[in-house]
Amino acid sequence: MNLKTKQLSLIIAIFSTFTIACSSSDEEEIIEPVDPCADVVKDNSIISDFECQQNFFIGADASKETQAPAIDNTNKSGINTSNKVGKFIDDGNQAWDNLLIDFGSAYNLTDRSQLKIKVLAPKAGILIAKLEGGSLTIEQSVQIEKINEWVECSFNFREAIDMDNTKLVLFFNAGADDGASEETYLIDDIRFVENDFPEIVDPCEGVEKDMNIISDFECQQNYFIGGDPTLDTQAPVTNNPDQSGDNTSEKVGKFIDNGTQAWDNMLIDFSTAYDLTNRSLLKMKVYTENTGILIAKLEGGDVVVEQQVQMETTGQWVEYSFNFREAVDMNNTKLILFFNAGAEDGQEEEVYYVDDIKFVENNIPVDDNPCNGVDKDMSIISDFECQHNYTFTGRLEAGIDNLYKAGINQSEKIGEFTDDGTNAWDFLLVDYEKAIDLSTKNKLKLMIHSDKAVQFLAKLEGGTSAAHEIWMDITTTGEWVEYTVDFSSQANENHNKVVLFFNAGKDDGGATDKYYLDNIRWE
Repeated sequence: MNLKTKQLSLIIAIFSTFTIACSSSDEEEIIEPVDPCADVVKDNSIISDFECQQNFFIGADASKETQAPAIDNTNKSGINTSNKVGKFIDDGNQAWDNLLIDFGSAYNLTDRSQLKIKVLAPKAGILIAKLEGGSLTIEQSVQIEKINEWVECSFNFREAIDMDNTKLVLFFNAGADDGASEETYLIDDIRFVENDFPEIVDPCEGVEKDMNIISDFECQQNYFIGGDPTLDTQAPVTNNPDQSGDNTSEKVGKFIDNGTQAWDNMLIDFSTAYDLTNRSLLKMKVYTENTGILIAKLEGGDVVVEQQVQMETTGQWVEYSFNFREAVDMNNTKLILFFNAGAEDGQEEEVYYVDDIKFVENNIPVDDNPCNGVDKDMSIISDFECQHNYTFTGRLEAGIDNLYKAGINQSEKIGEFTDDGTNAWDFLLVDYEKAIDLSTKNKLKLMIHSDKAVQFLAKLEGGTSAAHEIWMDITTTGEWVEYTVDFSSQANENHNKVVLFFNAGKDDGGATDKYYLDNIRWE
């Protein structure tokens, strides 16, 4: 090869090499994208950070779009400089519009029972977090006060541990329906963390039930107070209005009495006979601004027994006692309390705070029977105390406390006749079962306390003589009046029965009209 040929070959070789090098440098380089979440280990304690830890679908139906799609963080500031956040549009016209996360199975809160969530809200309002789907639904709420600023809300779900709840529901501006149809909430870092809320110790843990205590409205709430356990209690627990004097308890009961209803009451149904053998003294504390009579009544057993006290002190706690020694072995099943008993001139809502309702050992000295040594006087039908000598037929409750002790009647005990005012001839009857001796004592005397100006009819009947009736007018109401029914014309007649009709011949009354009676006798 000559020199020219060699030079040409070299030039060609160099040119060829240069061409290959240029071709290589002009070729487009292919760069594989790097997944920023590639090495992130899934942490199921994080529901979603809207970046690498989107571990649970947010929405009611996983076959549809999420309720909180990830978007760019439009407000990287303060406690949240994340690139991505969630966007939830709440319907402010719907009080309970919500955002739902279904875990699919029971969520384990054992080590992490505190829920945290960052929120940027367009308005102030209540945020409720609710766990449900297990053995106990539990919800917690916080107040969002700052708007258009990232805040972190925390919810203590310690009590939901082991309740096997499967769903978390979030309510934004909960309970309000006065907003716009679309209100945008930005959310981020929804997660369960180790619980740093102080653990609350149950103050009643380890306290054994003492069934002698009806209620102290704290750890000893042993009987339902109210007529129907399926309804609200008549005496809900509330804060003590005056932690001083005889009652420094934190919690008490609050009873609202209808002062326009004479016999409005508070009822405790024991369901079975209450054993008073060792504890027959009822005690209770009362705080009120009202005065009046407080009656405690045991019923539902063999004999109805009631006791009363006068409430005279207002604006401070007073403890009242009721001696139920005579109710021992009477198998009563209910306790009824009447506040401002018998009065109907009050307000529709009169507040009585009550506390420490309990039966204790009875330290009241045993009284001798006041009727011991009293000889029967058969001319007295009944004084409802020691001279209760005949049996009555009719709705008569004998020997109740005299709530109207005044004027001509200072007796401790009286009778209460309940008349069916819708029955024109409802009656009260005494059957002597033999001829009544009217030869010398033939004027029937009786004391009546009535709230109505009506007529009453006294009738002699049942013997061989024709029945004889005398009509009387009750003209004075609201106080005791003694009436004399002159049966002297029947001195030599034969009658076995005395019958009394109140509001006789009329059916325009109530089904439970009350007439109080005392000292029914012949003179």
